Amino acid sequence: MVAVTVALAPWLLALGVNTAETLPRGARAVDLEGGLLVLNILLPPLPYFPVLTGDAVVGWGLADGLDARVRYQTHAGLVHRLGPELRGRVLRAGAFSLAARLWPSAAIAGAYQDEVDLGVDLSTLFGAVATWRGAPWALSLDAGLTMQWLLYERFSGEGRLDDTPFPAFVELALSFEWPLAPDVDLTARLEHAVPLAPDDPFVIFGGYPRMLVGGSLAW
Repeated sequence: MVAVTVALAPWLLALGVNTAETLPRGARAVDLEGGLLVLNILLPPLPYFPVLTGDAVVGWGLADGLDARVRYQTHAGLVHRLGPELRGRVLRAGAFSLAARLWPSAAIAGAYQDEVDLGVDLSTLFGAVATWRGAPWALSLDAGLTMQWLLYERFSGEGRLDDTPFPAFVELALSFEWPLAPDVDLTARLEHAVPLAPDDPFVIFGGYPRMLVGGSLAW
């Protein structure tokens, strides 16, 4: 195991879990990030309301240029999204690399007021990641579209099911990674999810900004 880690160390120094540079075959990685999601709650004098949010990702290198991951995301502990992710590198040219990613997921959201309000959806993110690596930092740009396949909502004891496919969000993100050691990266990430449904009352600058910091470990 030590020999394998030493052999992979030059690769892992140049790899980040959120970049387009996929893990070598047999390598594993964990990425943990936390931060704030900002909402417009239409309540003066505090219209911009920050909500704690976090991500956890576990990844495995399946083959050269192909990763499998499990990704979990939460907002304030009230919204939970979980699903497998497949990420494949399609181009590597010098300091530049490009990958495609597919993240099918299920989400559940609930809040207790007079009764339990509940929301469940099934969605898939179709995305691309472009990474430029300096020495030794990496800068990545993510862009994607989330398709919602099914939505169930229950308010005040009444349920509603919508199984019409719907393009729900355009997802944009800019992430920065700095390696501390051959197997440890520090990460900072700024996201903006733009809803395609009209008249969303909670958006800021046309979407939902999210700011995260954290780190990743590979072995």
